[in-house]
Amino acid sequence: MIRLHAQNNHGRRLGLKRRAVLAGFAAFGLGAALRPAAAQTIAVPDGFLTLSQFLTGRASLDPHHAALVHEGLSLREPALDTKAEQLLAFMQGRGIGPEVLQGALEDAGSDLASLPPLIVRAWYIGVVGEGPSAFCITFESSLMHQVVADRLMPPSLCYGPPGSWSAPPGAAGVP
Repeated sequence: MIRLHAQNNHGRRLGLKRRAVLAGFAAFGLGAALRPAAAQTIAVPDGFLTLSQFLTGRASLDPHHAALVHEGLSLREPALDTKAEQLLAFMQGRGIGPEVLQGALEDAGSDLASLPPLIVRAWYIGVVGEGPSAFCITFESSLMHQVVADRLMPPSLCYGPPGSWSAPPGAAGVP
């Protein structure tokens, strides 16, 4: 039997059996192998991701953040993926950019007109919905913080419910 030796603080040798060392390596390796599986994000439909890149003006969007935005918006808009594909087709069919998209949707009387503001708000502010039914899906990783990241550091927490920062002091229950 092979014995590995180490010394404790008092200079005494500690005997470690090869099996114990191998079991430790195996346990460590198993834990390391499982970590990436736990960290995987949910797949986001290509149409939604393409639309998000177009509307936000970002060529690259964080996959984890994309999964949060997609999941949050899907709760409010059950036909999100279908509408995202329809919106992409609308833009490509007319050859329009994001700066004129909203006006074109409203001029056409499209029922898709409410979708671009929802998506942009979710990405930039991290909030889905409006008023008392709004909920926060992300805060620190919202795009609003990336826009000013060269000068400002985002706070690490929300100070209240979505939009509470806009109320005068004391009105939102803040002293």
